[in-house]
Amino acid sequence: MAARKYRLYAARVTGETVALAEKERFVRITAGYMLLYRTTAPKKMQTVEIKGADLKRLTERDRLWLADCIAAALADGVKKNRADTQKRLNELLDAWERELEKERSRIDEEAAHGAGEAEEPDK
Repeated sequence: MAARKYRLYAARVTGETVALAEKERFVRITAGYMLLYRTTAPKKMQTVEIKGADLKRLTERDRLWLADCIAAALADGVKKNRADTQKRLNELLDAWERELEKERSRIDEEAAHGAGEAEEPDK
């Protein structure tokens, strides 16, 4: 399953946009603008995607808020994929254990052959 790609959007603050934003998970409302972090552009409100050079115009508080949003979205992805990740990790460990057993057997065989071929002591 492909990961959902989040994007940052800005909107003007009006009574209508604030009411719509109340339903959003990731929203930051300031006196002059509103930021939304979501996977699709909002359909019921006029927004502008913030990307590229415009990201440099974010305030320090905006950046901290965005970092928190990104962390929460990543944590959600980890939780959602935890079972699959655990399964793959267990498969990796099982394969590693099999390879270690093969290597141990090879070393034991070499040691057994080497002990039988030891030179007899001088008389």
